Amino acid sequence: MKDCTIILQGKINKECFDLWINNHKESNVVVSIWEDENISNFAIPSNWKIVYNDYPQKRFAINGNLDLQILSTLRGLINTKTEFVIKMRADEYWSNIELIYEKIKKNKDKIVSSSMFFRKFGLYDFHCGDKILAGTTQNLNLMFMTAYNLAKEKVLQTKVPEVHLGLGYLIAKNEIVFDEKFIVLFNNKENGPFDISGAKLNMEKALKRITENFQILLNKNQINLEQANNTINHCKNILTYCYGYNELVEYYKHKVDIDVEYLMKKNFEIIDVNNLKPYIATRNFGDAEGRIWYRDNFDNDSEDCISEFK
Repeated sequence: MKDCTIILQGKINKECFDLWINNHKESNVVVSIWEDENISNFAIPSNWKIVYNDYPQKRFAINGNLDLQILSTLRGLINTKTEFVIKMRADEYWSNIELIYEKIKKNKDKIVSSSMFFRKFGLYDFHCGDKILAGTTQNLNLMFMTAYNLAKEKVLQTKVPEVHLGLGYLIAKNEIVFDEKFIVLFNNKENGPFDISGAKLNMEKALKRITENFQILLNKNQINLEQANNTINHCKNILTYCYGYNELVEYYKHKVDIDVEYLMKKNFEIIDVNNLKPYIATRNFGDAEGRIWYRDNFDNDSEDCISEFK
C-alpha cells in the first residue's frame, strides 16, 4: 500500500489511536484533528503527518458533524501525496484494510464505502456509509469539495448528512445535472408530494397584481409614458416568474425519476465491515441512548444497511 494514504480525521479515541500506531508504523498516515486535541502522550511515528485544524467560526451544517467531517477531511486530502486514500475516523479502528485497498485498485472510478450505514435503497436517496470512504485522492477531493458546496449553500432540505456525500460524488462525476429543477424535485420528494395547486395560485396573484397596475394607469386622465413603461416592465417580471414556476410544475408532472440505485451501484462499491474484524466503531444517538460501540458482527440487515450489491 505504498501508493495509498490512510486519513484519520476528527476526534481521537485513545484505544483506537494506539491500535493505529502499533499496527501502521510504516504506513502513509495523515492525522487531521482539531486544535484542542492533545497527542503529546502518543508515540507518533516519525513518517506520519499531523494536521491541526481550527474550528470553523460559523457552522454551516446543523445536522450532526457533517461540516466538521468535511473540513477535517479536506485538510487531510491537501496533505495526501499518494494516488489512493482511505478516509476513516480517528475514534474508530479497522483491521484488514488491505481488502479496501484491493477494491479501490479494481475500479478507480468508484468510491469504496462501508456497509455500516450504507442504507438500503428507498430509505434515503444517495445515502452512502461515511465510516469508511476510499478511492483515488482526486475522487475523494471531488466528493468532499462538492459536498462542502452543497452543505454551505444550504440548498438541500435534508437532515441526513451522508446524503450530501453520496450526492456530492454523483454531481462531481456529472451523473446528475444539479440545477434548479433537480433542487425542486429533490426537496419536494423529501417533503412530500409536489403541490401543483401552487401554479394556479401564482397565476391568480399575477392577474390581480397586473390588473391593479394597469387600472391605476387607466384611471388617470393622461397616461405618463415613463410610469406606463415601468408598469409594463413590472408586469413582465411577474409573468416571467410565473412562467418559470409553471415550467417547474410541468417538469415535475412529466419527469422520469432518477434511478438512484443504478447510479449508486455504478459509482460506489461496498466493503462489508464484518470482513474488517477485529474493529471498533461508534455511533452517538444523542441524549436518548448516548454513544454505543460496535466491535464485531454488525448486523447489516437489521440496521437497514447493504453489505454488497446484487
